[in-house]
Amino acid sequence: MSDPFALKAEGVKAASKGDWKKAESMFSRGIDLLTKQTDKVLKSRLYGNRSFARGILGAWDQALQDGRICVESDPSWAKGYLRQASALSALQHYPEALKSYQKAKNMDQKLDVKRQIEDISQKIKELQLESSFIGGPGANHHLKVYKDFIEWMTSNGAKLSSVYLHVTSQGDRGVRVKTNVDTDTQLITIPQKLLLTIQKAKESDIGKAIQQSEYKLRSKHSYMACFILEHLNQKASFWYPYLQVARRAPVLETMPIFLPEYYQNMLKGTVAGETVRYRAESLRDEYIGLCSVVEGIRKYSLSDFMWARCVVLSRIIGLRVKQAKISAMVPFLDMVNHGYPSSCTWRFLDQTNHLTITASQPLVAGSEILANYGRKCNSRFFLNYGFTVTPNPNNQAVLMVSMDANSPHYSEKCEFLKKAPRYVDSGWEHKEFQVLPSTTDMNFRRLFSFLRYTRAKGKDFDMFQDAFDIEAIGPVSVRNEIEVLRCISECSLRALSRFPSTIQADHKRIKLNRWSSPGHLHCVTMRSSEREVLLWFQHMAQEGLKILNLDWSGVRKPSNALRKGSSFGMSLSAYIRMITPMLNNPNCI
Repeated sequence: MSDPFALKAEGVKAASKGDWKKAESMFSRGIDLLTKQTDKVLKSRLYGNRSFARGILGAWDQALQDGRICVESDPSWAKGYLRQASALSALQHYPEALKSYQKAKNMDQKLDVKRQIEDISQKIKELQLESSFIGGPGANHHLKVYKDFIEWMTSNGAKLSSVYLHVTSQGDRGVRVKTNVDTDTQLITIPQKLLLTIQKAKESDIGKAIQQSEYKLRSKHSYMACFILEHLNQKASFWYPYLQVARRAPVLETMPIFLPEYYQNMLKGTVAGETVRYRAESLRDEYIGLCSVVEGIRKYSLSDFMWARCVVLSRIIGLRVKQAKISAMVPFLDMVNHGYPSSCTWRFLDQTNHLTITASQPLVAGSEILANYGRKCNSRFFLNYGFTVTPNPNNQAVLMVSMDANSPHYSEKCEFLKKAPRYVDSGWEHKEFQVLPSTTDMNFRRLFSFLRYTRAKGKDFDMFQDAFDIEAIGPVSVRNEIEVLRCISECSLRALSRFPSTIQADHKRIKLNRWSSPGHLHCVTMRSSEREVLLWFQHMAQEGLKILNLDWSGVRKPSNALRKGSSFGMSLSAYIRMITPMLNNPNCI
């Protein structure tokens, strides 16, 4: 195809189907065919469309270049300024973006850019207030609470001059930089006296009462939770300004333990669903136990106690202070949201008794400071913080495997597993493995190793007479590996059958992006991400069984045969490579 008009039409068609990579490619091919004699309107449309496609794909620098060429080619096209403004806004060049949006609106009153103009005007206003530590459309809702909190921090030695607290209209909080900063710039300094530690909670009146009762807490977080409840409404308390901000954290409303029963039922079959029930029972038992021995706790309800425990869970971090490991809630740092890659680091400086937060990459004025909360699956993000992440390469699922009492060598296997460190307390007849869809995952290897041993019989079991590591057993034989994969297939199917709806229904809901509440979004996202992991294991088992059931006796190099026409993903290919050496080894058949 050598006609730029036709390529433009193909690009528009691909964009209408959501295939933005193809659309960008078609527009690029059309641009390559442009000449000096090409109609300027066509040139403007091709660059404008490619700018939009590149923006969707996240290539904002290139989108801005295309947007500028689009405007230069046809200054009379209002949408050209719209394309340019979108890229400028994404790159946080707010003043220029505002001018472009206003220009587009003046040229075409039908363009609905009111929200964009308001948002950018708000951001410019925030960045112009050098002395302000609070901004965002939702800041005025609890302005006095936030002002008291900032004043409390600064009057007690915290340094926040490079940052401000941004509050959305929904009440979500984040921390942003006021000006452009370079890598290693110190953003925030927080003195030790502002760290709310478990030790401080234990040394308080309520903490001492709990210790004197000799009640055995299920979690040390309960010290902190009781401390928070004691000081939450005491205006004279040193911690009162901080706890008022914690009280208004909207993320707690989306934590599964607080969701209505309707949403909790959506978690049926998931790891989170079981954990929510267990956590609710555990917190209730902890609360009842504390009320039975500490009179001061009886004035608080179970809901109060559960709320305080979730505040601690979602905010507490581990630190090393003067060579000792401590757990603490850190004001302001606990409002830095999760993101990858992290744009900041923090550490406690023993020389100055301050915790410092430093930029780990250059940041543009107005951009949000993000911290990586760690490699967690969506069930952990949801349970601990009340949100999910898409995409999330660390999603996991649980596979429950069992050992049949009628299987060969059952008693000998039991005797061995009784002595194995990892299995002595956790059992072996019914064993749970929380696994990633990756052959490099340690639990993936433990799962396969466990199954290779527990499914071994005859000559295969004889191989385990000498010393061996139960967590590092490689492929034993083709017949043994077939049993292992059959078990994986059965376990994943059994786990999938527990879900109340199909994954197709979840994917359709996610694509529509229509939710009755944030909790609804996170329930469906977490459920579908766990189910995708189970489907990966089901697919892996089925593909592995296809290969192992073929006749490889006449094939000299199975690895070459498998490589030809292979459609396996990277992780699955790693497993195929692992079992390939068995395929033409007569001792492994």
